[in-house]
Amino acid sequence: MGQSNGVGVGLAHTALSSSCTHTIPSSLAPELPEPKFCPMCIVEQHICTIQDVQREFASRGGTFKSKEDDHWKHKKIRKVWRDAKIALMNTVAKFEEMVQKKDVPAQDLGKLSEALGVWESKQAVLSRVPGVQYFDGAEEAEPSEEDEEIARLMMQLLRMVLERELSGEDMTPVTKTTLTTPKQKELPSKPLFAAPATPGPTSTPHAEAQQAPVAILAPSTSKPPAQQKPTPPKSILKRPHATTSPNTSPTTSPQRKRVRTLSFATISSPALNTTNPSPFARLSNATTTQPHAPHTHAENQRRRTHYHRTSAPYAPGVWASGAFSEKANTSFRTMEAGVMDSAVEEELVEERREREVAEGLKIITGAWILGCWVRKVGGKVDLGRLVEEMERRMGK
Repeated sequence: MGQSNGVGVGLAHTALSSSCTHTIPSSLAPELPEPKFCPMCIVEQHICTIQDVQREFASRGGTFKSKEDDHWKHKKIRKVWRDAKIALMNTVAKFEEMVQKKDVPAQDLGKLSEALGVWESKQAVLSRVPGVQYFDGAEEAEPSEEDEEIARLMMQLLRMVLERELSGEDMTPVTKTTLTTPKQKELPSKPLFAAPATPGPTSTPHAEAQQAPVAILAPSTSKPPAQQKPTPPKSILKRPHATTSPNTSPTTSPQRKRVRTLSFATISSPALNTTNPSPFARLSNATTTQPHAPHTHAENQRRRTHYHRTSAPYAPGVWASGAFSEKANTSFRTMEAGVMDSAVEEELVEERREREVAEGLKIITGAWILGCWVRKVGGKVDLGRLVEEMERRMGK
């Protein structure tokens, strides 16, 4: 049996060793992934490679620490790990298929079963990732018969509530999966998201036009499951186009879903678009509308170079910001959490100081205006006479 490759600085590949000392049956040789090796050697070789990689990751402090210390070496080790696991899973799947088909003699099937037994015994250990904490009992256990019975009763209760509360149109997808009637089996199978290119032998566009209003005109009270008429599923992207005929009335013809794109765009108010505005500026809260840029139409689409400011054919569009304008950094994609918090705190402190200064200037401005009025206007007014006139009017 071959020995495992060392996983370290010289890690390069996971090829099997050059020879195997065990006898390989002639009936298994054509079916084996590696004809020169017996089933046990193939499985154990891949297991040894995976365990070597696990030990290498453990010596580097775990898979997360390994990636931080040396990214390129980490990628090389991870590639060996991935290739070995894929090769092992393909080998196990091949062996299981051979055991189920039983195309090989019984004495050779024992060797395949023995190799699969080794894989089953090592499966839990090979699934561990160094550096990840595992807790006992964290894996989900298989549901018991009692759990399955409770789940079945809950599904029946949910189905009864839906049939009672939902309308016939809302229950159309439910009848597709829960009801089974002879008429439903005769319907042609159609994809959910695309209408068929050509009608089938049992369905015509005119027939589809007559069947479409069934879901639309269905009463709000749902019928019992035995009386509900199953309808074919409707596409959520595009309603089927039915050909009109003289016998088709407007009430029975299906209504096509229409989507319209407005020729203008609604722009939010400057109060929402401006961050940390000036305390002395009054930003409007009114929304405005602007037409779309001409290049939004396919006939007037722009080349890719026209989007770059540094290119010669660049032309600013309707939504282009002014030159040398500073954008607010709201993503903080390249910042750490601590740096981001400090930057946001600085912005908030600066905004609070600006508001305090603005409030103080407003008080000073009001006092200065009041002093000017007293000096220039108050001196020319007879305050005593003004007070007597006010008292006389209030006495009335």
